[in-house]
Formats: sequence, C-alpha cells, structure tokens
Amino acid sequence: MATFIYMPLLVGAVSYPFWYSFALQIGEIDHSFYEVSAQINPVLLLAILVDVRRCRSLESQDLLGTIVALIGGEIVALYGAAGAPIGRPGYATVSASLTGSTPRNVVSDLAALRSGEFAMSPRTRNITALVSPLP
Repeated sequence: MATFIYMPLLVGAVSYPFWYSFALQIGEIDHSFYEVSAQINPVLLLAILVDVRRCRSLESQDLLGTIVALIGGEIVALYGAAGAPIGRPGYATVSASLTGSTPRNVVSDLAALRSGEFAMSPRTRNITALVSPLP
C-alpha cells in the first residue's frame, strides 16, 4: 500500500487545471458547492480512518497524502462556505481534493477486499453474501 501514499496529491495536482478551466466555463460558483463539499470531506476522512482500523496491512502513514488533500480541501471549502470570495482557484482546489482522495479510498478498499484483509464479523459476512450477486 505504500506505493499509493502520494496518489491523491498527484491526481489532485493533475486534475487542478481541468477544474480551473471548468470553473472558467461555468462562471460564478455558488456557495452551496462549498457547503456541500465541507460536509463531504469529513465523511471521506472518517472512511479513511475506518479503513485503517479494519485493514491489517494498511497503516496510518500510508494515508498521509489523502489526509493532507482532504484537510486542504476542507479548509478552502469552509472558507468558501463562510461567504469569502475565493473564486475559481478555490473551486479548483476543493474539486481537486475530492478528485484525488476518492479514488484512493476505492483503491485501498478493493485491494483489501481482494486480499481478504478486512476483518469481517460473521454478521457482516452474511449480509455481504445476501447482497452480492456473485458466489
């Protein structure tokens, strides 16, 4: 998992120009975007912490890039939700932090599920068996 430490920062940095150009096209950014983003970032951070607790091989330092991206995006989102005129750079920063951190969560979950590292309780296994279409 240590290979993916800086993946969120790299994906966020690569996607920043796209989000900035997208902000140029849509014009004025509504403050509700920042309010919703400020609510999503802590949930993603909590999901990361739950992954660390449930997975045996995933360690906290492996998630440093993701945590930095989410905290940076959260600071900008809170600043924008408060009504500060942060404009297009703020929109691009918040969007890039979400773009960078979400795939990291998915990749770590898929890797842990594939290797069977999640410690599932018998109750969770039964629910997963009922929901999953594959045997």
